[in-house]
Amino acid sequence: LPISQAIGSRLSVLATSQPQSAMSADTADRASTAALEEDGLKMASGRQLEGDLARAARVFGGGPLLHAVQRARLFQDSKHFVDMPLKEDPEVVLAAFEKLESKSDRQLLQDFVAKYFEDVGSELEGWKPEDFNECPPLLAQIEDEAMRNWA
Repeated sequence: LPISQAIGSRLSVLATSQPQSAMSADTADRASTAALEEDGLKMASGRQLEGDLARAARVFGGGPLLHAVQRARLFQDSKHFVDMPLKEDPEVVLAAFEKLESKSDRQLLQDFVAKYFEDVGSELEGWKPEDFNECPPLLAQIEDEAMRNWA
């Protein structure tokens, strides 16, 4: 359930007198989780997230799991993880994550992601409209061959 585009970057680390770099990963994760529980999740528009979108946002929109995966740099592209569909309900995935022995062990995280997430794009289904015409007559009116091929 890739929803990263719908979620604003609302989450922030708990205000503290310590600089963020001095804050432990556990403290930052607890702060993010507390912010989620206190204020709920909101889109960039300020509208409250509800239903399935809010449930998935607890995985992909911030919090301990997203932070652990991003800190471990499991993927070359930081957006890769948030495009991976879940194999289980968000609550099941988050409960399993809480039970991990070490949330900073790269191999454990890789195994966890392989167990609970599908490959990017695996949720997509090919579809071709019944009225699809690969070469509609309108294209023949484009004189420039490069532009016609592009269209």
